[in-house]
Amino acid sequence: SSFQVSVVDYTCKYTTFGSQQVGDLVNLEVDIIAKYVEQLSQNGNRGITTDFLQEHGFLVG
Repeated sequence: SSFQVSVVDYTCKYTTFGSQQVGDLVNLEVDIIAKYVEQLSQNGNRGITTDFLQEHGFLVG
């Protein structure tokens, strides 16, 4: 099995991630939004709303 990740240019440039090879072991840490997604899925909520994103600082304005 496999999966894909997107890595921002800054991460490749300023970490060792850019030098990793296929098969190398890596430690992946998830963003804080993953915690919210987990809570939403466990509580039976129907999704992330604009209000939710704004309340938690993901939208400005």
